[in-house]
Amino acid sequence: MNEQKRFLLAMVLSGAILIVWQMFFAPPVPDPAAAGGELVMKSEASTTNQAGATTGGTDAGATPTVADTTKVAPVASKVVAPRADTLSTTELDVTLSNQGARVTGFEIKSPEQYQAAGNLLGAIPADSKHFPFAISFDQGTITVPADAAYEVVSPKAGGEPTDRVVYRWVDAGGRVQVEKTFTAVKDEPNTVRLEVAVTNLTDQPAMGRPHLEITGYADPTQEKSFLDFRPDELEGVCRIDGDTERQLHSGLKGEPAETYGSKEQPVVWGGVDTRYFLWAAIPESSKPESCVLKVVSDDYMSADLVWAPVTIAPKTTYNMSHQLYLGQKDLDVFGQIGHELNESVDYGLLTILARPLRWLLNLFHTWLGNWGFAIILLTLLIKIVTWPVLGKTYENSEKMKELQPQLDALRSKYENDQQRLGEETMKLFSENKFNPLGGCLPMLLQMPILYGLFVMINNSVELYQADFLFWYTDLSAPDPYFVLPLIMGAVMFLQQKWMTPASTGASNQQMQTVMKIMPVMFTAFMLFLPSGLVLYYCLNLLLGVFQQYLIRRKYAAKRAAA
Repeated sequence: MNEQKRFLLAMVLSGAILIVWQMFFAPPVPDPAAAGGELVMKSEASTTNQAGATTGGTDAGATPTVADTTKVAPVASKVVAPRADTLSTTELDVTLSNQGARVTGFEIKSPEQYQAAGNLLGAIPADSKHFPFAISFDQGTITVPADAAYEVVSPKAGGEPTDRVVYRWVDAGGRVQVEKTFTAVKDEPNTVRLEVAVTNLTDQPAMGRPHLEITGYADPTQEKSFLDFRPDELEGVCRIDGDTERQLHSGLKGEPAETYGSKEQPVVWGGVDTRYFLWAAIPESSKPESCVLKVVSDDYMSADLVWAPVTIAPKTTYNMSHQLYLGQKDLDVFGQIGHELNESVDYGLLTILARPLRWLLNLFHTWLGNWGFAIILLTLLIKIVTWPVLGKTYENSEKMKELQPQLDALRSKYENDQQRLGEETMKLFSENKFNPLGGCLPMLLQMPILYGLFVMINNSVELYQADFLFWYTDLSAPDPYFVLPLIMGAVMFLQQKWMTPASTGASNQQMQTVMKIMPVMFTAFMLFLPSGLVLYYCLNLLLGVFQQYLIRRKYAAKRAAA
């Protein structure tokens, strides 16, 4: 997501400043060093009858057909009044509308932590034509409007929560009947089963290519900026065998649709998500031939699951079955459901680091019962692991301070002979076994850990509405009073002051000015990050100052003994 790019940019800028310091402001040092395109292939289609029997794939170029399964009498088209129904599971309340037989809202009831999110489709206007899980057909004789008015077959009376809702629609000519059944799944959390039965009521074959469109809405009233780490940024996701493809609404807007999937890489599931929540469809009866990510209109995007064209024989039914996931992007929940839903959590380049760190964070939470304290314990563990590496950085800074008077003398002596100055400087470093890059490299080596922690904490739904202490009631949100970012900025300023050797040289004076600006820059950057993430950085810096203090005492004692 965009926040990962912003974080990487900040890290790169910081590293660049340190490297520029070593190259241009520190004593001269000799040069130390001399995915897939659009793939849409026709795959063999299989269809499942209402009794559960499956017919095999067809020959190449042939159109799949469905065996005679159920005789359904034509139902006259009628005017149907709008109606909303509530499908209730242990974890969810799902609002359904007979206008398109689609999901118009869902709220998480359990865990209680996520109730504050409210209706996760609530931003979609009530009169929208783009609610998720609409069924449609193209490339044939079957036409099903996405917002068709369905008759509510069950329950007969609305208003009360239920565990099963059945909708039926017949086109005006009495040629095709579509029945959509939503059923609460009790043994798998946050899950609803969607079954679709399309019946050919005529004496002629009916043909069409099925679509299931999972739609999301990007609220245009939300302001965006470079430093706005929005948790509600809309993204389409296609999981194909062995790979995950993503497109942000903001990145795809104005661009052509992106199509993924092939016979070699079948579609596993498709959906739309934000940083913490996902609504997706997992096909069960047959695999789609492609998953298409596209901007439907200016403020909507969808993941469109597309099957190979089918032919429905006269008086027979074509059946489709889907598992719908509606809820938080919780790895424990995904582990119960399977189907590689865990791939919806985007850890970026350093997944190999982020996943173990998240496992540790969850483990510490089971011990402590507080996500803030779990972050503190994780920070202490990481500090212990990186203590030797960072210790070399601080020791290098102390050695530089000891050599600084001699370096200043060399600069004064050879200020008009830069080549000789470089030679004498390297001779001085060699005699004192000092590596001028020794302070920079260890800090750069810990950048992968910092980035891994950033994406891990930034994408951990467990921190959503998670209490810590005092006014920290949502560790996924920025600090409301900016206390932690300001403390972090002050600690960083103190640390930079200790690390930067004092010098009368003009170039080092300039570098000291730059190093004073860095805490201000990072403080501004941290104002918009989740407070759980800032908690880690602030504590990590405090521990770094403590480690630096111990090393300074060690070198002061050595100088006193000498």
